Amino acid sequence: MQGPAGLLMVSYMEGLEYWAGRRPQEAMRAFHSSLERLNALPSIRPTQPTGEGGGLRLARAMFAVEFAALVLSFPEELEAYRAQALELVGWGATVYQACGVESQVEYANSLTMRLREQQGTPVAVPSPPAMVQESEPAPSATDGALLEKLELLSRREQEVALLVRKQLTNKEIAQELVL
Repeated sequence: MQGPAGLLMVSYMEGLEYWAGRRPQEAMRAFHSSLERLNALPSIRPTQPTGEGGGLRLARAMFAVEFAALVLSFPEELEAYRAQALELVGWGATVYQACGVESQVEYANSLTMRLREQQGTPVAVPSPPAMVQESEPAPSATDGALLEKLELLSRREQEVALLVRKQLTNKEIAQELVL
């Protein structure tokens, strides 16, 4: 994978590896690198503010949720990032809400609440909602509100939104989209 998207995915995956290896400072540096790359992407619409991930707003929302979960996982080591995590996860929740992905809105809101409550003691990070059964139907043409919201997104954001709606993990989405 080449280009800005490839670089941000590499730094993101490094961050996940550092997180798994219980190296929170390195994980945070990698996540910051990914966010900086996302924020540097040009806006795809004149009305879209700069710094929102260009055509990858949904990816930025997923990064925002991961960022908050990382801060919750290492409260003492990453205390300095709590305010930024609150800002990012709040923004991510609004993106998910615009896409009609209520389960992810609830997850982002639970992270927000835990960040606010946490006072230096380790708290278990809430797990993402359980996977949706494969038998659940995809959104139909009769779901007008969802289709209207999806039309505001780029084609790639729509693909990601539908996978998020199925409650796939970031890793599963990356595999599905061959990232």
